[in-house]
Amino acid sequence: MLINKETLVQISEYDFRKLHPETFFPVMLSDDAISETGHAILHYDVARPTPALYQKVISTSVQVLEGKYQEIWELTDMTDEEKNAVDLGIQTDIVNQTQARLDRFAQTRGYDNVDSTSKYNGSKNPRYASDFKTISDACSDTWDALYAYQVEVEAGIKPKPGGYADVELLLPALAWPDTSN
Repeated sequence: MLINKETLVQISEYDFRKLHPETFFPVMLSDDAISETGHAILHYDVARPTPALYQKVISTSVQVLEGKYQEIWELTDMTDEEKNAVDLGIQTDIVNQTQARLDRFAQTRGYDNVDSTSKYNGSKNPRYASDFKTISDACSDTWDALYAYQVEVEAGIKPKPGGYADVELLLPALAWPDTSN
């Protein structure tokens, strides 16, 4: 990005070159190469702060530091609407990864996913019937654990999860019954 030194308006390199169609500039623009145009390279040497869960990074100003135009960043709290969007994204990710965990478990026995075991409910083949029951119980136990955690979060008993890793260890172990007997 470049910046107009007088107005501090940022401009892309593409748009800058369009403003000066008759001027040959080197492929890699430098402050020296564009100094006559009233523009400067916008440098990003100042590290952007790392936001917490409900914070965002905003550009607050452009300052000249050590002879370079630098964008200055600050942390600010998200609006309630932005926080709700973050929460929805986290919740969606947790649900999707929980379902993927159950599907991977079903795949260890050759099923496409947990839904594909439903056709074996009441099967005459004892293994298929057992697999259906195991998957059905695993799904019930998993979603019950996840929803119980959600109730505790909403009641303020447990902290809001920041992602799937925060709930993964709370989910019940997935194991097939030992059929070697």
